[in-house]
Amino acid sequence: MSYQDALDFRAKLNDDPELATRATAAFSKSLTAVVEFGKSNGFFFTESEAETAINQVLSNQELSDYELELVSAGGSCPTDTGSGTGDTGGS
Repeated sequence: MSYQDALDFRAKLNDDPELATRATAAFSKSLTAVVEFGKSNGFFFTESEAETAINQVLSNQELSDYELELVSAGGSCPTDTGSGTGDTGGS
C-alpha cells in the first residue's frame, strides 16, 4: 500500500471518464468505500494515505474537471471512515 498509489488513482480517475463515473458512488459513501474501489481497480492505499492525498490536492493543486463535478453535484472528498457524509467535523 502506498501514498503514490493514491496519487496514481487520482490521476487515473482524471484520465478515464468511465472509471470516474463508476467511482462517483464510492466518493459519495465514505473513505473506506473509496479505498475498496481503488483496490478493486489495482490501486492499493490505506485510508490514511488517501486522506493525505486528498488533503494535498485540496491545499496545493487546482481541482480537475472530474473533482469539480463531484463537488458541484453536492458531493465532497470523503475524509471520514464510515459515516457516509464526508464530514470532517469542521464548520
